[in-house]
Amino acid sequence: MEIVVWSETDDDSAAEKLAKRLGIEWVRSAEPPSHAPWMFFFEKEALFLHSLRHPGFKPFVVNYFERDFAKRWRFPSKNDLLAKAMGLKKGVRTICDATCGLGYDAFFLSRFPGIELSACERNPILAELTMDGFLRVKDYFENIAMYFYLGDARTFLPGK
Repeated sequence: MEIVVWSETDDDSAAEKLAKRLGIEWVRSAEPPSHAPWMFFFEKEALFLHSLRHPGFKPFVVNYFERDFAKRWRFPSKNDLLAKAMGLKKGVRTICDATCGLGYDAFFLSRFPGIELSACERNPILAELTMDGFLRVKDYFENIAMYFYLGDARTFLPGK
């Protein structure tokens, strides 16, 4: 997938760092680049993914404060199907989300007191969006023990 980082100015350090981390082009221009099918850009300190070549595709951002999802994590219940599947009622305290994706399940599970959570994502594009979402909410919460690993979970987990 051809992707670039776009910013309107030359002094966008977040855009510059992202481009360096991913080893992709950083485009600085007044208008979004038309040569790349996909682009990252920052707006109001949030990372967005967008495509000008796909009509109807709206800029995408990981937002754990979205109304429907926020209802779920504000009052986490051990009766939630995911919490039950993870064994939280049975005393499980260490969880690894080996295919974290956009991190919604990992973030939800991290809201339970005493949970130590590891989240792994091998796709660098998804990982960047997810980490951006995590970083934007971390200041609102105390006592969340979460470790994020960029890479294949098979290299992170013992006994692979």
